[in-house]
Amino acid sequence: MPLFAVLGTFNIYSKRGSGHIWKVWDRKYFIMQMIFFPISYFTFHWSMMYSPSKIWETNNRAMQLGFGLQFIYVALMMQVSMVTLSKVNPFRRTIVFGWILLWINLYSMVYNNTVVFDEVHLIYLVIFVTTAAICHHIYNIFSEFKQILGVNMFTINPPSSIDRGDMLLNAIKFGKAKKNE
Repeated sequence: MPLFAVLGTFNIYSKRGSGHIWKVWDRKYFIMQMIFFPISYFTFHWSMMYSPSKIWETNNRAMQLGFGLQFIYVALMMQVSMVTLSKVNPFRRTIVFGWILLWINLYSMVYNNTVVFDEVHLIYLVIFVTTAAICHHIYNIFSEFKQILGVNMFTINPPSSIDRGDMLLNAIKFGKAKKNE
């Protein structure tokens, strides 16, 4: 897992001369991205390391899935931000909510050798919340593309009814409306 964080950091650093990347990244957001992955990694790693029930033996895949889904959620937001030229804050409520619950449990495990929340239920809650956030994000991306392009999501219109000029006009209007907000 730390290898991916190092490779991602190198990839971002190698593109520093690109003009496009500085439209999306500034110093604040770059630092936020760089500290996000180590915090996420150590949160899950320490939760497994200090687990009194040895969760790494019983539910190792669930812990990996919880970490991986949070990585996928942030990576998805970063991919969309590169297209829309928007800034990405990786510290989203859904992710920080899971971390806070894991940190509360971690504190109790280290100092009291007991857990506040059942570890298995807690990790499945983190998985559920992160999966719901990913699905919600994907649905909103589809909805925005549908609105911008003036197309239907799951139906195909006959080619004769599509007016390409209207699609282009809708995209231009939507782009101007987004800039004015």
